[in-house]
Amino acid sequence: MKHRNGEVDDGGYNVMKEMALKRMEKDLITEEAMAEAIKSSGGILTEFVRLLRDAANIANMEDRSRIKEGDMKRVVAGIRNDYIRILAKEDLEILNEVKRTKRKEGDEDRFQDLLFRLAVLEYANNEVWYDVHPTIEGIIERVEAGEG
Repeated sequence: MKHRNGEVDDGGYNVMKEMALKRMEKDLITEEAMAEAIKSSGGILTEFVRLLRDAANIANMEDRSRIKEGDMKRVVAGIRNDYIRILAKEDLEILNEVKRTKRKEGDEDRFQDLLFRLAVLEYANNEVWYDVHPTIEGIIERVEAGEG
């Protein structure tokens, strides 16, 4: 939920929050957990619902009625781990360039595959641009630092 320059899109953020609160009581989730879900969804409604559902399942398994930020972070870590398992070195190189330029980069077929797997997200705030899925930004940062 951000603009191409990285600033938070307050309008989009509020829409996502309102949608969630139309389907669940406010006291079922902390503000921090809601913020993490919105940020980590990348503005993709199905991702947002998945994050909320999976975090609610964690809270429920721990006999709690409220989703905490730690629950959401566990879900995000699981999604990140799923991406780590499927991304090749060539994918990481493309993702690094997409993160930097916000444009289509690299081999067209590989780029399309990343787009279909939601590793790359397409946005259209006045113009079409691309970014990496928020849950995998940490992977790209580690690769940039030579840790991955």
